[in-house]
Amino acid sequence: MIRIYRRFLYKQAILAYHRGLIEGMRAERERNDDEWDRFFEDAKLKNTISGNPIRSRKDFYEWKKAYDAAKEERQKRADEALKKKRSGVHYMAETPDGDVLCVRGDQLSAFMKVYGTPKKEGAGENQE
Repeated sequence: MIRIYRRFLYKQAILAYHRGLIEGMRAERERNDDEWDRFFEDAKLKNTISGNPIRSRKDFYEWKKAYDAAKEERQKRADEALKKKRSGVHYMAETPDGDVLCVRGDQLSAFMKVYGTPKKEGAGENQE
């Protein structure tokens, strides 16, 4: 009978420990959320896309996702513009064998993969 009672007390102690642990984690989570809310309130951050204030981590991550997508789109447009600009330009490039080739700008990246960076840049027929 004493063994059963001790086992019961032991289980009760473990349950109390876990309840306290869970309660402590909940309290820490609430404290952390309050701290983040104070941070965003004091920082007065603004969503540069919608113009709304950023008041929480959720708002921040929504803004970051939209900002990253817009940044990627801008980079893609800039890359396309550069590719279009390079297509009309010709580069004079020397191969490792010493041959000089005229390379069209849109083919320059393929040339560089095979031969490396062009050593000479000169005026071609369609240079702008």
